[in-house]
Amino acid sequence: ILSGSIDKTLKLWNRQGQCLATFEGHSDYVNSVSFSPDGKTILSGSYDGTMRVWDRQSAKEMSRYVHQDKEWYSLDFANQRAKGTPMSWRLTTMRDQDGEIFTIDTLKGFEVCGY
Repeated sequence: ILSGSIDKTLKLWNRQGQCLATFEGHSDYVNSVSFSPDGKTILSGSYDGTMRVWDRQSAKEMSRYVHQDKEWYSLDFANQRAKGTPMSWRLTTMRDQDGEIFTIDTLKGFEVCGY
């Protein structure tokens, strides 16, 4: 189980309610979290305007995408992978203010396209 919080962290929990790991780095509320399809990578979105990619095992940040003055409300990994790299899941995210959808390369931390 994965949660985001107003304390600016993500937490990984077991079914008994014990905290297994805490992911720190956001500077504002974490309001959206997601597991990669293989469960090895975690994605978070925050009111601080960043989306961050985390290694589930080590709880370390792997990459981030910064979009100034944007609050990320919904994000998830897409089902596609780029060839040749072990962690290259792509994600699609939406910001609530005007419903714009962005596709971000999580490995390199840049916008692929926006709609």
